[in-house]
Amino acid sequence: MKISLVCPVWNTPKSLFLACLRSVVDLPGATEENFEAIFIDDGATDSCPRILDEFAENCPFMKVVHQENAGNGMARNVGVALATGDYVVFLDCDDRLLPDFLENVLRTVTLGYDAYHFNFYKVREKDDPALYPVHPHTWCDMRMPPDGQTWVYAWAKIIRREFLLEHNVHFPEAGVDIPRLHKGTYRNYVRGEDNYYCALLLAEVPIVRMVPWFGVVHVQRKTSLGKSSVRDANVWADSVGLYLVYRALYDEGAKRGNDALKDFSAEVMGLYWNMMDKGKCPKGWELPIIE
Repeated sequence: MKISLVCPVWNTPKSLFLACLRSVVDLPGATEENFEAIFIDDGATDSCPRILDEFAENCPFMKVVHQENAGNGMARNVGVALATGDYVVFLDCDDRLLPDFLENVLRTVTLGYDAYHFNFYKVREKDDPALYPVHPHTWCDMRMPPDGQTWVYAWAKIIRREFLLEHNVHFPEAGVDIPRLHKGTYRNYVRGEDNYYCALLLAEVPIVRMVPWFGVVHVQRKTSLGKSSVRDANVWADSVGLYLVYRALYDEGAKRGNDALKDFSAEVMGLYWNMMDKGKCPKGWELPIIE
């Protein structure tokens, strides 16, 4: 059994990025036979590309791809296409794996499900080193329509690679799957890309098996892509971005003949439609045509 880890990389504080890399290359039990780590440099303009190449020289199971900026989700799609493992996991470049991650994953996938969801800790970037468990759970199942908040975390899931390919479970592309909302640096940013990906997953898989162990330390940063620097320009940006994601999911459900995905998407679309009049289009964002 082989596990493929996919990690998109974009401008990240050096200390956090080094902690992420070390948690991967020093992962206990990892060999070329049971593990590969695919890092996609998504057009980073800081020291991340150089650091990636330096680490890869000394890590036999680490692969690095450099590409022009296409967005976090598209970088993940590239990694999945290059993966050779039986199961795929994602990691953000400012997060880190726990030491028993691979041991737990290899034991878990022997259960025979197509998808799993594991627990994770959250830690603040500064001033508070404490680890906070986020919505911890024991053995249970996740289905469509989802409950709560844990279903949207793509990087807390283990998914059989062939299942992803067979069912076209992918991250959305700005300007193709979802209209662009921002110009310049963040033109390829998609608000709610994990929502899109995980909703497609839940629409196609019978169940996502939720397992009780903790696998990742997720760093909460105010300046992360997808956090307040982009997403929270105001209520308008958040609401329109998510509305467009669920509108695209509704269309995808219609195309696939999946009524569960259509019904869930239509319900959530209504919530964000009602929120759109609470803000105005912020500077730097484009107003898409909403029919």
